[in-house]
Amino acid sequence: MDRALVHLPPAPPNPARIALASAAASEILEPAKNAVAEDLFYRYNAIDKAKGAIRLLILKGGSGNDIKCELVHTTIDRNIIPYEAVSYTWGPEFAAESINVCGRRLPVTFHLSRILRDLRHADEDRVLWVDAVCINQQDATEKGLQVAQMKDIFRSAKCVLLCICRSTDYTDLLMDSLAKLESNLCDTQSYDSQDLNTSWRDVQKAIASQHVEPLSRHSEASLERQLKALASLQRQGLEYILNSPWFLRVWILQEVANGSSASVYCGRKYVSAATFAVSPRLLNAEIPLGQDGIVAEVLSIMPGPLRRDPFQELYPLLQRFRGSHATVECDRIFALFGICQDVHIDTRLLPDYQKSEKDVIRDTISYICRVEVANSPFDSISDFLEKLDHLDNLVLSELLFSTDHINASSLLRHRKGFVTATQELLDLASTNTMIGEGVMALLLQQHNADTVLSGWEAWDSLRFAAKNGHDALAEFMVERITDIDSLNDSLSVMKTRLFLAAENGETTLVNLLLAKGANIEGNGHYEGWNHRCASPITGAARFGHTTVVQILIDNGADTNSVGLNGVTPLLNATTGGHEDIVSLLLNKGVNLLATGHIGKHTPLQIAAKTGQEAIVRLLLAHGAPADGRSDNTLSRSNEAPLMIAARYCRPSILRMLFEAGAYATQSDLYDMMDAAANYFRRSDFSSLGCDRIKRHDQEVVVQILLEKGAKPNYTLIHRLSSTPGTIAQLLVKHIAINGESPYTIECHGRVQQRCSTTTPLIYATRAGSTHMVKLLIENGANLETGNSEGRTPLSLAAGKGDRDIVEILLDAGADAEAVDDNGQTPLSRARSTSVYGFLVERCARRKGHMLVDQKVCSGHKA
Repeated sequence: MDRALVHLPPAPPNPARIALASAAASEILEPAKNAVAEDLFYRYNAIDKAKGAIRLLILKGGSGNDIKCELVHTTIDRNIIPYEAVSYTWGPEFAAESINVCGRRLPVTFHLSRILRDLRHADEDRVLWVDAVCINQQDATEKGLQVAQMKDIFRSAKCVLLCICRSTDYTDLLMDSLAKLESNLCDTQSYDSQDLNTSWRDVQKAIASQHVEPLSRHSEASLERQLKALASLQRQGLEYILNSPWFLRVWILQEVANGSSASVYCGRKYVSAATFAVSPRLLNAEIPLGQDGIVAEVLSIMPGPLRRDPFQELYPLLQRFRGSHATVECDRIFALFGICQDVHIDTRLLPDYQKSEKDVIRDTISYICRVEVANSPFDSISDFLEKLDHLDNLVLSELLFSTDHINASSLLRHRKGFVTATQELLDLASTNTMIGEGVMALLLQQHNADTVLSGWEAWDSLRFAAKNGHDALAEFMVERITDIDSLNDSLSVMKTRLFLAAENGETTLVNLLLAKGANIEGNGHYEGWNHRCASPITGAARFGHTTVVQILIDNGADTNSVGLNGVTPLLNATTGGHEDIVSLLLNKGVNLLATGHIGKHTPLQIAAKTGQEAIVRLLLAHGAPADGRSDNTLSRSNEAPLMIAARYCRPSILRMLFEAGAYATQSDLYDMMDAAANYFRRSDFSSLGCDRIKRHDQEVVVQILLEKGAKPNYTLIHRLSSTPGTIAQLLVKHIAINGESPYTIECHGRVQQRCSTTTPLIYATRAGSTHMVKLLIENGANLETGNSEGRTPLSLAAGKGDRDIVEILLDAGADAEAVDDNGQTPLSRARSTSVYGFLVERCARRKGHMLVDQKVCSGHKA
């Protein structure tokens, strides 16, 4: 079993050979306790975890396949045995071989057994620290504590052995060349001087004579060809070494960085790390990129005069070496602690293999960002490292979303320069009511804040700040806007900030933008934009923001300004039914006949159409002409206010217009009555109550028009007779019920031609309108008045086969035996129709009754 070291006072490193050091150590080493059971396999003795103990491997000198060694316990601060620390690649994890440790077998990987054979001296022992053997890999607690000491383990080693790969003919050639160069250099300062190139050329000449062809009296050109061929072979060896998996192993970073001296091994060949690090430059070889340029980074931190300082804070180290590999994912973070300048101040960052990946990520985030996070926004360590460049923004987004303003403020203060202000972060900070104004102020001090604020990205955040009383913050944000009149090209209609603020009634923001010098007419700056932009006052008027309209007027806004589609503030206010704004604008003397490009309606026309009685009253009181239109052209789209009020059945507005002096001719009155009659053909009311209200309004409109002298015709009566209400009855009383009509009549979409001599009842019969026939009969229509051919309504209905009207006329007493000018009766006209049988039956019944009456009368006389 491994043997424990009896601690003595600290002594300087023993410069003697390893064999003498091992012999001296044997005098102070006492045999370790043997296991009770004499097992075949080696079992570790527990080390003193509290005192930071470590194990050292004494590799026994020898040859052959069997590797014999011992394990001894010591501590780094009291160790007296010089040792070398081994850096290597584990390779496949399964233990393919075993070594002899204190007489028992310890399974090791094939890679490690091969490396130990390469490092073993033939006739003397060698003291090494090898992680796979010196750490009990089955004890997670010990493993975590030993990993935490690796920085000191490699720093205390007299030399770090960088066992990169197996040897090939090409690597042997390269390593021999570098070893010869190393022996020729007088001191380490030559690595960065012209001496290096001169010495290397001398070495190349000597090597070329052995490996390419002898150099005799060849020409200079021949010599250069030989040296070029040699360099090509050496470059192949270098490329093989640099493409070794060793360079991508994350643990080698602290192993290389903490070593004060290091040797590079390829098989049994080795040179100092300082010499090897300059080999790519000597051979003009391209360093393979590996993962994120890690190979070049590793070469730059190898011990030597050209070494770059590898020690940094944790965050840049993670960025720098995120492409490194590890068998255990957590090691991609743990392995960097040994070259980190700052992790010693936080106990949470001690390697702990009992933690889950998410716990390790959470603790790492908490340390880097100086926050306490309950949940990690990353799914795995690979995900965490992949998104590392955006770490602060992602964490801040989580904190803002969860309303954790304390940790959000901490991150913004401690990580200034790493947070990039974005629209998303500004929106989160401004729209979350639990996030204080202080967080927003800190966010606006971050990188890119001015860029975001100067454009439209921060618009929503600015609006929210102004809306929620953060006046100082809103003012600060407005001051950062570089082009206050720029247009928002993400909208379907380009608008300025002032227009949007006015349109939304944001009084504070309107005042801030005006103070900043925003164009009050909304003319934005946009290349190629040749049309006027929407005027802010038109937007405010449209949505009823009276206070904003007043502010804009007070600041000199043009109350007659023309906005999108040519609309004016008065038109928008009227359309929206905003009586207060209409009154405010009228008091400023706005143009009462101004129209927009679409529809070209005046404010009075719009108010009449939408039923805005109060606004109609205001417009008329301020001088709007009662029958005024946008121009003198009368058309369906540009009707007089009277016609609009009648068409949309606005009785109160119709009366107001007449009282204000609106004039209508007889033709106008007829058209208005016709428009009112058509109202329910154009409208669809889902609410019964609304339907009843509008029918009442329709009847009132018709009554007003009749009072004004409107003369209805049969067409109107026919149109209204099929709908509920009393309008048809009302109109019937205003026509010549039995006179001739000079008008046409429409039924079921067909226009009936005017006869030369006809009556309303004949029209209704020919049109097949049962409602109209009943209405005319009820109002005294003559059943026997015929047309120009002497045909009565019954004759016409029978000839058409219209049973419903035939029955109505018969019930009303129409004469079934009336003879027309052609000598035919209604019965003979119906002979070829479906009502013939019905008419015969009705005539027979009527005749029989009459005969009976005649017989009764005759008997009485007798």
